[in-house]
Amino acid sequence: MNKKIYIIFLLIISLITMIIYIYKENNAMDKANNTMEINVEGFKMKYIPQNRSLTVEDFQNIELGESIDEIEKKIGEPDGWIGCGILHPVYVLEDGRAVACYFSQPNACKDLKELTVYKGNNVDCVLKEK
Repeated sequence: MNKKIYIIFLLIISLITMIIYIYKENNAMDKANNTMEINVEGFKMKYIPQNRSLTVEDFQNIELGESIDEIEKKIGEPDGWIGCGILHPVYVLEDGRAVACYFSQPNACKDLKELTVYKGNNVDCVLKEK
């Protein structure tokens, strides 16, 4: 009887140790990646901050009709993507707002039709639109 209790005790301790290890590994990965989270258009978007400080003015050079490739050449890769089914690239600004890009051909991210600035889940302003 004592042997069974001892084995159960060891199994419980092993399980607790494994749970603690997994929890610490997941938190360490988030800290190591410096993952941040922002709410945009009702979506929670996780991203890793880039070594850049984007402002609304950086998007003045973006022209309607451009593709994501052309936008990336000007300001870099998006910080993340939001959406359900059809995804839209999002750039996080240094002031905590976010700019979402909407395309006429969303599956190919071609023909930019709108740049919208979000402050949390609310539209702050529309920078450009067709």
